[in-house]
Amino acid sequence: MLLFGGLSVVFVACGDDGSSSGGNGSSSDAASPEANDDTPGEASTDAASTSDARADAGPPLPLQGHVEFSSVYSHTCALRDGGLTCWGWNIGGALGAPDLGEFSASPVTVQGLDDIIEVAAGGRHTCALRSDRTIACWGENDFAQLGQGSALPAKSDAPLPVPGLTNMRAVAAGYAFVCAVNDDRTVVCWGRNDSGVVGPDAGATSNVPVAIPSITDVEVIAAGSGQACVIHTDRTVSCWGRGREAAVVPGVRNAVALAVGFTHACALREDRTVLCWGAHQYGQLGPGAAGDSEEAVVVTGLDDVVAIGAGYYHTCAVRDGGNVVCWGRNELGSLGTGDASAGFSATPLPVAITDALVVRGGLHFACARRAGEKVSCWGRNEVGELGGGTDAGSSATPLEVVGF
Repeated sequence: MLLFGGLSVVFVACGDDGSSSGGNGSSSDAASPEANDDTPGEASTDAASTSDARADAGPPLPLQGHVEFSSVYSHTCALRDGGLTCWGWNIGGALGAPDLGEFSASPVTVQGLDDIIEVAAGGRHTCALRSDRTIACWGENDFAQLGQGSALPAKSDAPLPVPGLTNMRAVAAGYAFVCAVNDDRTVVCWGRNDSGVVGPDAGATSNVPVAIPSITDVEVIAAGSGQACVIHTDRTVSCWGRGREAAVVPGVRNAVALAVGFTHACALREDRTVLCWGAHQYGQLGPGAAGDSEEAVVVTGLDDVVAIGAGYYHTCAVRDGGNVVCWGRNELGSLGTGDASAGFSATPLPVAITDALVVRGGLHFACARRAGEKVSCWGRNEVGELGGGTDAGSSATPLEVVGF
């Protein structure tokens, strides 16, 4: 039996370092989408009122915080019967299997772990929450993202326990950092801190977990490039990083799931609508945004969403019934429409998948868990991200991952 966690959608997709360097945001199609008639103020008002106005939306969605299927940058991991398989880029040993080359275009089994209950694929590393509620990490360690304290291996393809962490509730990985939720619902982070995501007093990096001030009562956590977000027990959302201290996101309530991208983030609400905030240069906030917005903006035209995922500069959603739509930047076919030529779209566009349960996004690619224990991916495939057994090229249409 394949276990992914029904509708668990805390997805993280991140960039290089929380900035626009490293080839991020410099393409020729970087012009901002045209503004529509909705102003940010109008969208924010709708964000606060829509949940109360839709009596016909069906039963409220439950909180979606358990992650058994994770993509972030250029590799993906999936929990299967307590074990873990990963595919894609293997820099630093991020796939957790010995004697691999630079990448694996087919899923490989992570060695030494058979009791995983949650997985977090980072930029070049991976972490897992184990059944004893400890956390193990493996992969690249150039920014201390493995959390090994004064013992600083350059990298490890074998899982290493993070010292001092017990009774943990959840884990999320960004490009070169990790955050985890304690049993008391507070948060600790470690790794690269140039964006401030590990905390204001942690320095450039921290090789041990550091408490994040003012973040309490956490139900769900998600991480992206240089930023992290949480859903609190009152279903509001707070984010920090990208040079900013932790603060509540204006206009978000009744959140049940999070999706954090490179410079944007989204929340799914219990009424099946989606809110997004942050950068909008590629339309990743949806058609309801007039431009970048620190306040949450309703993704207009979507009122039946059951799962969300954020990629580098794109966002995807699973609609009730299993149809997938994506919007934002279409680099290398990451919107999955069959056409890789379009620069971006603020309007959600259909992907040729009709039986999806969960969706995830990475660096210009996305993957969906489907009915029948299948996984399909589309977009960039330079290091085997699509899991089809080859790195033969990107695909603007979904391809099945082999072995599922």
